[in-house]
Amino acid sequence: MKSSAQPTSSIVDDVFSAQAKLDEYFTSKSPSRLNSSDFSFIGLLLILTNKSALAENPKLYYVLRRMNRLELLSDFTSCGCTDLWFPFPRHTLRRLLDQTSDQKEFLATQTFVLDHEMPILLNGEHFAFADSDSMELEVKGRLGRGGYGVVDHVRDPRTKKHYARKIMYRTAASERHHDLMENFKREIHGMWRVKHRHCVDLVATCTDLESVLLLSSPVADTDLAKFLDSDLNLSQLATLRRAVGCISSALLYLHDNGIRHDDLKPGNILIHGSNILLTDFGFCLDFSDTTCSTTTGTPSHQTIRYSAPEVFERGPRNRLTDIWSLGCVLLEIMSRLRGYKLNVMRQFWTSNGDCYDSFAENQEATRLWLERLTYGQSKTQHGPNRRDLLMISFTYYVLLERKRNLRPTAYQVVERLKDMDFIYPTASMEAWIGPCCVNQDTPQPQGSTTSELLVFLKKTMKDTIDQIRNPSSEAVLPQLAPASGRFSYRTDLPQWPLLDLLSLDDHLAYLFLNIDLEIFAHSHNLNYLDDLDRSSIECLLVSEEEINKLKTMINTMLEILGLKTERISSSDTILEETIKSFAVNLLQDTVFWVDFLNVYWKGDKIPKIRTVQLSLGSICLPCPKEHRNDHGGDYRRPFLVMIFDPNEGELVRGMSLRMERDLWTDGLPTDVKLFHSEYRSRVEQRQKSYLKVLEERRTIKKGFENAKCHECIRHGEDCSGPHQLGCVQCRANGRNCTFDVEEIRSGGMDQKQRWIDIVAANHYQDPTVTRWAS
Repeated sequence: MKSSAQPTSSIVDDVFSAQAKLDEYFTSKSPSRLNSSDFSFIGLLLILTNKSALAENPKLYYVLRRMNRLELLSDFTSCGCTDLWFPFPRHTLRRLLDQTSDQKEFLATQTFVLDHEMPILLNGEHFAFADSDSMELEVKGRLGRGGYGVVDHVRDPRTKKHYARKIMYRTAASERHHDLMENFKREIHGMWRVKHRHCVDLVATCTDLESVLLLSSPVADTDLAKFLDSDLNLSQLATLRRAVGCISSALLYLHDNGIRHDDLKPGNILIHGSNILLTDFGFCLDFSDTTCSTTTGTPSHQTIRYSAPEVFERGPRNRLTDIWSLGCVLLEIMSRLRGYKLNVMRQFWTSNGDCYDSFAENQEATRLWLERLTYGQSKTQHGPNRRDLLMISFTYYVLLERKRNLRPTAYQVVERLKDMDFIYPTASMEAWIGPCCVNQDTPQPQGSTTSELLVFLKKTMKDTIDQIRNPSSEAVLPQLAPASGRFSYRTDLPQWPLLDLLSLDDHLAYLFLNIDLEIFAHSHNLNYLDDLDRSSIECLLVSEEEINKLKTMINTMLEILGLKTERISSSDTILEETIKSFAVNLLQDTVFWVDFLNVYWKGDKIPKIRTVQLSLGSICLPCPKEHRNDHGGDYRRPFLVMIFDPNEGELVRGMSLRMERDLWTDGLPTDVKLFHSEYRSRVEQRQKSYLKVLEERRTIKKGFENAKCHECIRHGEDCSGPHQLGCVQCRANGRNCTFDVEEIRSGGMDQKQRWIDIVAANHYQDPTVTRWAS
């Protein structure tokens, strides 16, 4: 029978004529050989005749209707059999068809739905051959071997193009064969929908009686696992550094398109020249038809070293499970950049802790490895070493978070990498996010269907329409994004823009505050506040004027971010999410306020002028299901982080520790072009402002130290100055040491020098200040 495929413009638009067209395929007594266009048309006709369920498998429909056994179609599909199973092996048909005559007729009829040659132009089509040798590909070499099958380097002699061919062998064992076909289906589903510079391209797929295979492009030079175990030159190390952003960007693309990889590891990451490619979607999950990516139960597979804790616990898994695997891969990349090969890492895990080669199950070895990577490293606020250490810490403390809901999304990971590149500018070849990914738009999830055929038709139709509309369109090369825009110009430039409070910056003091300035968490060096039983910021700031200034600024900051005035307390169920959000919040979603305040620190005789940064962010981690009812689905509750350096304010050789040494732009030469000029000028202005305020406080402090008590003035003696127990002279002579308030303020020098914020702060009941003002 002549092929009945029709152009789209002539497709019938009513059910009766569509049914008539469909019946034409079955009018002749003997079956006819059909091609892919015929089956595409049959699928469309079935949809037009309100038989959408049958349209998912037009080949099965054709064969069974030819046999007058269409009622058996549900038996096939209930067992998971689809058109991808063609040609059906005899052992499979024995389990599906009871009668030997039906088995023989099915085998004879299915030959008419098989392909006999592969076209020259390949665009991801699926072919069913009696023997895959019909593809006539030349084998150039073996690329890999595993439990799944083999991967070969092949060449199409007609086009001279080279491909990677992955072959998986069908087996007579029913369960194993079913699992193989399900994995094959998932991999095709995933690769059909993926079109990204850092993912392999699907060229064609094929089934025959003995195997299933995939053709992909390009042919990689190696995979990341072998790369991590190799001696690398400077160019290859630059490729490895750039891989951090490329892998993260590719994972973001998959997640935004409704695909969970589920087997991210170095062996599934290919290197082709300087390009990084994700591959092996055999275990991926397509959740684009649902609103949730979470699955439960026993996983169908696991690579022990890279599997997340929830995989071992058989707990719920979702996109954030991929983030754990990403963290494992990135930690191995950072380790190689610091000189450790993959085989050294794996030997370390099997020799330490529980001697188990797993990031999740051998926590002690993972912790010890972090110590090895960071041991003896200087903790600075700038420079390339800061960039690398910050990346290592972010990977360990944030990506390898054991609680799934406390991990960031792929989008937050990519944006955090961009923040690192912006704050610590470097040459593009050393940036985490290279030019290939810096302008990657967040892709919109594509529509999907459970039918392999309809997915392919949709993809083919879209490509055809695009080609018709833009016959000469070319891909637009990505351009570097401008550095500006990651900070809000409506607020201060931060003193410490990217903080690592768990590791690199643990010498700083920080407090987590709610919008009422109540403390609900703080750094370990502020533990003495617990003994004072004080939960308010007033235990550190002695000036009501400065506290009121903070409250005014908080209202302004809330307006900038458009956040509600919701309060967080120390007993809140989302306390962990709040603290973890600080490590994930993006610069563009955070507002800063920086000023020089009188901060009291344990051991201080008097509060000292310190640079204080107030950061306002919001909880940005995925809201756990158990909290959604409590917070009405609005999870963006604001929180504040107040940060200062306890060591600031001490005088060393007449110079402040802060002076020209500890701002995050220090260490950059003045001719650095990568750093935005406006930000640089604002930092320079802040340095000048700080030095001016510091000089004023130095004079006041000097006058304060020169103050004399009443007894020393009366006896004409030198005075050691104010002290909680009295001056040295009065203590030695057993006198009652008292100071005049004005004398303390001026030190007997200039009456305009006043320490009103300290001495006259009546609400502050510290015994030292009380003694001074007595």
